[in-house]
Amino acid sequence: SKGASGRNHQATYGMGQLVGNTTIDVDFYSEQDILTVYDGPKAQGTPIINRRIIQNKMVIPIHFTQGAVTVVITSSDSSSWEYVVNCP
Repeated sequence: SKGASGRNHQATYGMGQLVGNTTIDVDFYSEQDILTVYDGPKAQGTPIINRRIIQNKMVIPIHFTQGAVTVVITSSDSSSWEYVVNCP
């Protein structure tokens, strides 16, 4: 997914299996956006990732237990970003 211009983004991805490990590849360029990833099909509960991205590109490992992950990005007015959730 790609996004820009101060928009909050939320998307859920089925992982093809109930439990497993995978990665999310992110590139938030030079802006400091907030990436949160939840275990499951909803943006609720304790997130498995909740960090402000400072580096341009990162590969972040995630462990899921509910067959899906939900990605939420909170971005500033002038930011652009992109990410890929890799299926196991």
